[in-house]
Amino acid sequence: MLGADLRPAALARGHEVVAPSSGDFNVTDPSAVARLGSGECGHFDWCLNLAAYTNVDGAETYVREATELNVLAPSYLAAACLALGSRLMHVSTDYVFGGGDSEAYSEDDPIAPIQKYGETKADGERSVMHANSASIIARVSWLYGPSKRCFPVGLVENFKAGKPLRIVDDQFGAPSYTEEVSRMLLDLMEANAEAGIYHVAGSDAVNRFQYAEAVARAYTKATGSVVPEMTPVPSSEFPTPARRPANSVIRTEKVRKYTKPHVPIDEAMDRLVRRLLGAVA
Repeated sequence: MLGADLRPAALARGHEVVAPSSGDFNVTDPSAVARLGSGECGHFDWCLNLAAYTNVDGAETYVREATELNVLAPSYLAAACLALGSRLMHVSTDYVFGGGDSEAYSEDDPIAPIQKYGETKADGERSVMHANSASIIARVSWLYGPSKRCFPVGLVENFKAGKPLRIVDDQFGAPSYTEEVSRMLLDLMEANAEAGIYHVAGSDAVNRFQYAEAVARAYTKATGSVVPEMTPVPSSEFPTPARRPANSVIRTEKVRKYTKPHVPIDEAMDRLVRRLLGAVA
């Protein structure tokens, strides 16, 4: 999802970008990644790792696959970048936090994931920094964009179909638009930011129902249509194989040394919904 916006954003800023598909370059194959480190694939300043196993529920069953993509592959890339003299930026997640705190999490807060997905992402962070301490870990939160099915995209489809919705109101996060996250990541790279962990996420802390309300406002603004009824419900009404943190809001003050903050959620959602409706048209 993120790569669909990051690649054109990087090209627009004058960067040369090589973005192989998983079929062309298997990041879970140590011998393939070793060729990267040897310079066989050319030299580059930055390697941005967007490859990940992101099916939160699926990771409860497919632990090996999640471990290969979220733990082993990042460590291979980190070692290859160290050998080549390049820097690695590895994208991680707010789900490394357990959600038991009522306050937003900073980069220095202890991590305590509560599901296999979060555990593999936390282990991936450790494997990257162990292999190459010059790396950057960029944690994102509740990522959304137009290229794949995500929460706002599904809501817009439901709005058009006129279906009433029941939406969880006891899970909190910081929704992050792929356009904005791409801009912030590129700013970090262009500034050659110090190694370490950065939270690269939205500036608004909302629950799922408030998130949906932002999508509804943008949809009504763009179409003039009234959205179907939305009812807030507790997450207990939607049991899932993997637990979700009650609160995974992450603080973004640290990254602002290098970049402007994410735009407000209503502005970002206006931009997204216009893109979605334009694509449909």
